[in-house]
Formats: sequence, C-alpha cells, structure tokens
Amino acid sequence: MVLKFKQKVDGVPVEIDVEQADGTVETVNLFLATNENNLTEIMDKASRVQDEAKDIMKRYPALTNEVDENDVNGLKEIIAGATEFIRKNYDDLFGEGTFDKLSNAGLGLIKLMPLLDELSTSVFEEAKKEADKANKESDKRKAALLMKAKKKRK
Repeated sequence: MVLKFKQKVDGVPVEIDVEQADGTVETVNLFLATNENNLTEIMDKASRVQDEAKDIMKRYPALTNEVDENDVNGLKEIIAGATEFIRKNYDDLFGEGTFDKLSNAGLGLIKLMPLLDELSTSVFEEAKKEADKANKESDKRKAALLMKAKKKRK
C-alpha cells in the first residue's frame, strides 16, 4: 500500500508582462514563497532596508543633495544609487537576479520604481489572504477533532 499526499507550495506567483517595441510581450515569472521561514526572512530584510538606504545615500551623496540638471556626473550618481537600491529590493523580495530579469525584459528604473511598490503591496495582500485561509482551515480541522474527541468521551 502506498500512502500518497499532495501539497501545494506556499507562495504567490506573479507574472509581469512587458510589451516590447515590436509589439510582442515578454512575460517575467516571479514567485514569492510565503512559508514561515521566507516570511520571517522578508520581515528581517524589511527592517534592514532603512539601514541599507542610509548606506547607499552615504555612498551616493547626490541622492540627498540638490543636483543641477546640467551636472551630468551628479545625475549619473543619482541613477547609480537609485538602481542599487531598487536592485537590492527586488532581489531581496523575489530572489537573486530578479532585477536583472526585469531589466533584461526591457524595464528601466523609471518603470521598476513604481512597480516595486505595487508588487510589494499586492503580493503581501495576497500572502495575507493565503495565511488567513490556512488559519481558517486549521481552525476547522481543530474543531472537527475536538467534536470527534467529545463524542468519543460520551
């Protein structure tokens, strides 16, 4: 006799369609694992984001100083600092290389910045729904077991 179990991986799949200049669409598939270990790791990373942002601002002072629009070096520094920060956030959230996948699909910094905010919000809302659903199912199983145990005692 073979005992067979089927389980679904805890997580939120994400598809990002990037329309190319020729009209074709390149789909970038991402996945945010929502198991306990990954969620704990993400929370830890989120608490370090401010420290990392401060570090990036120290290395790229143009991010916090006013830069004249004619200051090419200052503008390059802003782009480099912002890119490093956005890269770190994408890679921390969805795994190493995520920023590169999105960049290679044709998304630049101007598109990736607001997308990160939208993705973070949407993914965490979906993860919360999944966690709530799992808790309800667990509560139902516990209630059923309690009822069964109560019936046996009678």
